[in-house]
Amino acid sequence: MARSERGAAMDSVGRDESVSGPPRGYRFLLPMLPSDEGRRLCVFLHGDTSKRPYRIEDFRQPLEDAGVLKDISGIAAYQMSHLWHVRFRNQEAKDAVFAAGGTSVKGDYCAIIDPCRKEGKVEIHWLPFHLPSETLGKAQSEFGEVMEIWHGEWNVPGFG
Repeated sequence: MARSERGAAMDSVGRDESVSGPPRGYRFLLPMLPSDEGRRLCVFLHGDTSKRPYRIEDFRQPLEDAGVLKDISGIAAYQMSHLWHVRFRNQEAKDAVFAAGGTSVKGDYCAIIDPCRKEGKVEIHWLPFHLPSETLGKAQSEFGEVMEIWHGEWNVPGFG
């Protein structure tokens, strides 16, 4: 599932492919994220909601491991303590966080979200079998450019 520009929900894999994907069952709980020019040097860190509350100390080691701790100009809880807003002093530090390839906070997955990035990955379930890809793309085009449509396959023992 991914965040549209309207901010419904998001998947960090769609936002930055260098970050490993969330584990199965990982739940994103996000408000509309700001993406104005002032956020150019910012990221959001989204911790597993089941591990709340988070404190600033929980993010120290992952940010130190990425080598950016001294390049942070501000960090604060953004929403219900599982979403943290981090502002860097320079673009190199922001890039280093993504180059680190994902992170773990409190022993679990922590998504790294770039609020300036508009791409997203959307997963839609329970569609009629007969809908062609063109129809699906046209229906979703109101939310932005549809770049790829993939039809998943299921496999249940005893069924064709």
